[in-house]
Amino acid sequence: MLLYADDIVCIAKTEEDLQRILDTLRDWCRRWRVLINTEKSKCVHFRRGRAACTDFSFRIGENVLELVDSYKYLGVTFHCKGDFSSNADILAKSAGRALGKTIAKVRDLKHFGFNTFEKLFDSCVVPIMNYCSSVWGYRKYQVMENVQHRAIRYYLGVHRFAPILAITGDIEWVPTNYRRWLNMLRMWNRLVSLDDNRITKQVFNVDYSHCQNNWCSEMKDIMSKIGMNDNFINRQPINLATAKHSIIEHHKTD
Repeated sequence: MLLYADDIVCIAKTEEDLQRILDTLRDWCRRWRVLINTEKSKCVHFRRGRAACTDFSFRIGENVLELVDSYKYLGVTFHCKGDFSSNADILAKSAGRALGKTIAKVRDLKHFGFNTFEKLFDSCVVPIMNYCSSVWGYRKYQVMENVQHRAIRYYLGVHRFAPILAITGDIEWVPTNYRRWLNMLRMWNRLVSLDDNRITKQVFNVDYSHCQNNWCSEMKDIMSKIGMNDNFINRQPINLATAKHSIIEHHKTD
C-alpha cells in the first residue's frame, strides 16, 4: 500500500490478492468509522502489450469499483500500459496557460532582456512541464517541445512557421526531454544514497535487478549516452554539473 494524507493506493499481483486487500481495508474503515468514497475510487489493470484487461469485478462491500485505463495520483496520470503521453498532454496544457500569463505580464515592458525572460520561463513554466518528471521524463513528447518553441518564438518575435532549427539555434535551449533527464539523474543520486532498509531503496533494487522496459533501463540508456555507464554499473551517484555538460554535448551530436 502507498499512503499519502487521505489517499491510499493498493497494489497487488493478482485479482484475488487485490480483493483481499480491499476487504481488509473495508473492515478497518468500518471499525474506525472511516468513509470510503467509492465514486472517486478506481481500479487500473497495469499490463503490457496486447494483454487483455481483467474482467474481475472489484468490490468494496456492495459497491463495484470502476475499472479505468488511467488515473491521476498526486498530480501524475498513470496509464494502464505505462504510457505517459496523456500525462504529458495535461502538463503541457497547464504549462501553456502559465506561459500565456507570463507573456501577458511582460508584453508591455520595454527593454526586457533575454536573461530575465529565461529566468521567468525557468521559474514559472518549466516546473509545471517537469512536474514529477524524474519518474516519467525519459521520452521526448512533442507537446512539451511545442510549449518551449512558443516561448522562443514570442521572445524572438517570429511567426509560428519560422523553422524550428533556426529559432532553437538562436536561443540555444536544449530540448525539453534533456531537462527531464537531469531530473531523473537527481532521483538516481537520491535512490543510490538511501539506506538499504528503506522501502523506497528496496523497490529501486528490485527495479534495478530487472532492468528491462522499466525506469532503471531508461537510466542505463541515459548514462550510456552521456558516458557515465560505470556509475550505473556500480550504483554510484553522479556529478550533476558534469552530467549537465555531457547532456548538452550529446544534444549537439545527436
